[in-house]
Amino acid sequence: MTQRACRRSMPLGELLAGTGAMAPLSGMPDVAVEGLSQDSRAVRAGDAWFALAGASVHGLRFADRALAAGASAIVFDAPAPADVAVPSGAVGVHGLRGRLGDRAEPADRKSTRLNSSHIT
Repeated sequence: MTQRACRRSMPLGELLAGTGAMAPLSGMPDVAVEGLSQDSRAVRAGDAWFALAGASVHGLRFADRALAAGASAIVFDAPAPADVAVPSGAVGVHGLRGRLGDRAEPADRKSTRLNSSHIT
């Protein structure tokens, strides 16, 4: 069995439930998330990629890289900088950095462990 076949998924809306996520005008994207990543260089197909606001650069500047790698969803630390384009379907969450640990909890409760990669 390949590693890909072992990956489980969770609907994006379920993953973000209770975060106050601001769905785009088109509504919450109806996508299955198979993993979580904060590093656009480590995104795998099916991952939700979390774009955090940094001290000098917002992660949204690397959204094209995450999408090219196959990210199924982009969740960003809202608000987005005025000079950065927000990809279509991206979901904003105020205070995202402080809520990241909470996002693993729904996966644990359902024994649906999502793969994750991040940098510190």
